Amino acid sequence: MDFQQIDRACRPLPFWSWNSELSEEKTTRQIARMKDAGMGGFFIHARGGLVTEYLGDDWHRNVELSIQQALSAGMQPWIYDENGWPSGFGAGAVNGKGADYQQKYLKFENGRAARENVLYQSDVCTVYYEINPYYIDILNPAATETFIAEIYDQYYKKYGSSFCGFFTDEPSLPENAIPWSHILPNEYEKRYHEELLPRLPELFVAKDSYVQTRVRFWKMITELFSENYFRKIYEYCQERGLKLTGHLLMEEGLQGQLIASGAAMPHYEYFSIPGVDWLGRKMRHYLAWNQVTSAAEQLGKKQVLTESFAKCGHNISFDEMRFMIEQQYMRGINLVCQHLEGYSLAGLRKRDYPPALFYQQPWWKEYRAFIDEISRMGMILSEGKREVDVLLIHPQSSAWVCFDRANLEPIKRLNASFMAQIMSLEQKHIAFHLGDEILIERHAHIEKERIVIGNCSYSKVILPEHTVLLDKTESLLRAFVCNGGKIVTVEELDENNTIDNHELLYSRRSMPDGETVHYLLNPTGVPQEFAVPEGSGRIDISNGKLTAVQARCCLQANESVLLLQGQRTPIKCAEMPELEELKLGGEWEITEMSENVLLLDHCDYYFDEILQEQNGYVLNIQQRACDLERPVWITCKYHFRIDDMPEKLFLVCETPELYEIHINGKRIMRAECGWYLDEAFRKIDIRNEAVEGENEITLSMRFLQSAETYKRIKAACDVPSERNKLTYTMEIEPVFVT
Repeated sequence: MDFQQIDRACRPLPFWSWNSELSEEKTTRQIARMKDAGMGGFFIHARGGLVTEYLGDDWHRNVELSIQQALSAGMQPWIYDENGWPSGFGAGAVNGKGADYQQKYLKFENGRAARENVLYQSDVCTVYYEINPYYIDILNPAATETFIAEIYDQYYKKYGSSFCGFFTDEPSLPENAIPWSHILPNEYEKRYHEELLPRLPELFVAKDSYVQTRVRFWKMITELFSENYFRKIYEYCQERGLKLTGHLLMEEGLQGQLIASGAAMPHYEYFSIPGVDWLGRKMRHYLAWNQVTSAAEQLGKKQVLTESFAKCGHNISFDEMRFMIEQQYMRGINLVCQHLEGYSLAGLRKRDYPPALFYQQPWWKEYRAFIDEISRMGMILSEGKREVDVLLIHPQSSAWVCFDRANLEPIKRLNASFMAQIMSLEQKHIAFHLGDEILIERHAHIEKERIVIGNCSYSKVILPEHTVLLDKTESLLRAFVCNGGKIVTVEELDENNTIDNHELLYSRRSMPDGETVHYLLNPTGVPQEFAVPEGSGRIDISNGKLTAVQARCCLQANESVLLLQGQRTPIKCAEMPELEELKLGGEWEITEMSENVLLLDHCDYYFDEILQEQNGYVLNIQQRACDLERPVWITCKYHFRIDDMPEKLFLVCETPELYEIHINGKRIMRAECGWYLDEAFRKIDIRNEAVEGENEITLSMRFLQSAETYKRIKAACDVPSERNKLTYTMEIEPVFVT
């Protein structure tokens, strides 16, 4: 394998946030920037702040242009399937069809309660359902078919299979509730030959046949979600030569995935490229990563995507991003979707789950080297195969039994026990897969002394702490043991001593040409030494060349190494280089790297000439004005001091055309002279109006929102689907002096 040439399909696919007014000139310019930075393509993603009409004529002109520009540049154009997120509501078109299409969830009360939508009632309790009109009944196939007709059909009819496919994002069951759909009573009776409604109290109270009821109910929910949403969309794409990628909501724990999707792993079957996300910097995703990669390898899916970096903040560094990526690469993920490249950073857009990983960053010119490295690493790892002989049964069916909103301790203990086994296997450097019981039903069988799931087979099975197992799992395990297969504990498994330091994360890949890649990552925060496998050379991920290594290596904190062992010319161990002292004395010249910037984010502000607050925080002004739900004349007075007048002085304002601008009482014309950081941050020369000493900038405007915006602002407080597509008519933001 040639490690020096990077396959375009292995390069990152960032979310390209279409969050402003679109223009074909800007669209073309931004695609060129992405190509220069080494991106493999992009996901066109409508988000909050979008001014251009979603799916309108201007929208589609820019989509068509993006597809053409990407293909001519050798890039992959993808389309995100929603306006905001979660996917499925079709920008309101699907849930707008009425209650049958809207999300429903169960409620429980003791005794007889006077409620609407009662499903079961006795002297002991009342079970009824409530409706969320802002999202869809994800279990109802009619809702998915409408979503496909409203969104997928529209793109396919216009562009055929000229683009790569779709990203579907976090479609989910009702969060923190037990789902309901009008189709459930018939489905339950068809599957289990008994009525569902009398069993509903057992979903809330551990009594009677509650174990059987909960297993049956949640298994049905998981399978309906899988079949009626994911499979329908996946098969639609497959039949038209398109791919489907995306991820679920709350994949990282037993409780989270139960209430969001029933179980995560069965749904990955219906993705061309299954994926996960990682929000924030905190490490908590061992389970999510192992779930998605286990399913992908069992089902023969070569690439696994991660949507990463959201909520990490604008100040995240290359080192931090690389370490986050490599923790996922270590578990089998190999394709990156960066969150986020903003079409604009004006207004609320700069606070949209930052960082903004686009041309606005001061390191943008250096980004290409970073992108090449993570792309090359993902390519190498995707070409290799993990040799896995251990199957850890996933206890999600036991989580269904344990789940109780009134007492979460049992499911938390189950989750902690399961996570401890995963971590123990990783510390022993034992390659393993998770065995989801629904995927076992669909794809597992016994061959001699091995249990086979799809493309993978195992001679050792670990049963974690559990309450129940599905019938198919139990029968397979009995046959497995009868044929000589081994059910073992984590403690009984010998450590893998290929690498002699178990503080390091380690993964091995068998390459198509018979060579072996050893992948090591130091997550400990302190340097770690290890013995290099004999006959190995280091792959320099900056260029793909093979270099010599010492017999014993040291990895610094967060550092990784890819070692190649096998057929190529043997590489002698390198000698420890002699270090030379770097003398830092003498005279230094300081080079200006960027403009000097003063952020003005506090001001005295007035509504209709009445002072509201002195030295108030600017980002509070807009919401307080919106709360009035009427036009209001707003005046903002900013103050700053100059002790030494610079040669150049600019006011940077996002929407200068909306304001009357005065500097020290003198009204100035809005003669713009370029932009700062983002094309929306426009510069106005104020050198002649400013003075040494105290200065005052006054911005005045007539502020109002459209009636539709006021309506959405109210809904957005509680409803993610409305909040995530919210666009203001006007916005009030801090200003800068540069």
